[in-house]
Amino acid sequence: MTAHIGAHQTDLDQLICRIEQAAAPDAWLFADIVSSACHRAESMRRAGHAGNYDHLLDAGAWTEAALALAELELPTWKPRRIGYDGGQWHCRLSARPWLVEDLDEVAESCHEVLPLAILSAIVQALRVERCQ
Repeated sequence: MTAHIGAHQTDLDQLICRIEQAAAPDAWLFADIVSSACHRAESMRRAGHAGNYDHLLDAGAWTEAALALAELELPTWKPRRIGYDGGQWHCRLSARPWLVEDLDEVAESCHEVLPLAILSAIVQALRVERCQ
């Protein structure tokens, strides 16, 4: 079981690197993230319960699609902070948004492109969840 967790962490690390290196989001990147790491969202999409996620992707509404993906895959996690500083977007997702920040489990990320910062935070949150 430990080997399985380690291999999965490596997959998540590779996704984070791919997101960090991306200049812009695209449907292929979203598809790779969903097929590689977002098993709940993939199941919901196949069952037709993904809401407007696919429509957002088709429209190129990358930020909205990233937020929809976070809601599908990590329904208990919420955006705690999204802000722009120093030429980068910063995204913090919260596992327990009702707690004081110091006691909360968070996933943080930054990128020059907002939807990529959100996608990276999603993958970071998956890493946190799977280490528990």
